[in-house]
Amino acid sequence: MATYTEHQQEVARRGSVDLGGEAKSVIQTGINNAYKRVLAETFQDLRQRSFTVATVASQATLGLPLDVRTILDIQDTTDRSNLEEMTVEEHDKLDPGRVETGRPLRYFSIGRFGLQVPIAATSTISVESSSASDSTNLFVRMTFYDANGMRTSENLTLNGTTPAVSTGSADPSQSRGIERFTKYNASGATFAGNVICKDVTAGVVVARIPVAYDSPTYTWIEFDQIPSTAINLQIRAMVTKPDLINDNDWPEFDDQYHDILTLLGAGEVLPLFGKQDLATQYLGMGNQRLQEFKNHLDVKPNITHVLDNVQMTVPGGRIGQPVRGIDFGRVV
Repeated sequence: MATYTEHQQEVARRGSVDLGGEAKSVIQTGINNAYKRVLAETFQDLRQRSFTVATVASQATLGLPLDVRTILDIQDTTDRSNLEEMTVEEHDKLDPGRVETGRPLRYFSIGRFGLQVPIAATSTISVESSSASDSTNLFVRMTFYDANGMRTSENLTLNGTTPAVSTGSADPSQSRGIERFTKYNASGATFAGNVICKDVTAGVVVARIPVAYDSPTYTWIEFDQIPSTAINLQIRAMVTKPDLINDNDWPEFDDQYHDILTLLGAGEVLPLFGKQDLATQYLGMGNQRLQEFKNHLDVKPNITHVLDNVQMTVPGGRIGQPVRGIDFGRVV
């Protein structure tokens, strides 16, 4: 139906609101809130993606790209084998304190953390933007652990593409050193670029904060055998769909239901402009359209699974392997 910009224009038109300044930011937020709701309620908020990452020699853990939510499989592209997934409990029972190096055969998830690449040594951190215009009333809060194991925070003021360096140093031996990066802004200021966070000592990017994110977290995995050399891994995963950001971004669901974003977006933001009755009307229309969309997704609504002739005990005294359709029913 429309691009991100056209959706904003339509919400403004429906509410007789000038699309500019603070109003533009509010309308953008309303549309993206509606977008997230539509994707979540129609089970379309994730998509499959494949990507290649490289392990680090002598490092047991690995941070994955920002949007990863569920790992489907991991392949070692060198010997064309799959790494088997295991649980933390299995690892702790089978290989507690394992320090052997080699080629990993298994992996397990260890959680989500605020940086993708660990800092190599006790170091200060720099933050900068990919846009020179991000230089007024824009900040990044770094929450970290120092050499004494004390959890502390420091606020850094962005200076466009010029790095702003922390006064405190994060210690990697203390719970990975950095717990979280969070960006925030003063009233009326907005981020135009992506924020880049670097380990000053090593000169390595440890996290990136895209425009659509305020405080990113990354999925981490650990290998049951520490990689002795860098290994390229092909990972297939389910990842989250990003917010609408650019003018020509296109909502990733059926075109004929794109008006839901306009209706729900108007229903959320128009009360802020003193138009509660109009907002209520649009919200009702948006909810109705969303329900129509959800009904449309049920492409086989008349299929019913029926259990027939269910037996809770051995029928007729017969023993042995249960027979499908006799012992535990059949599906018709």
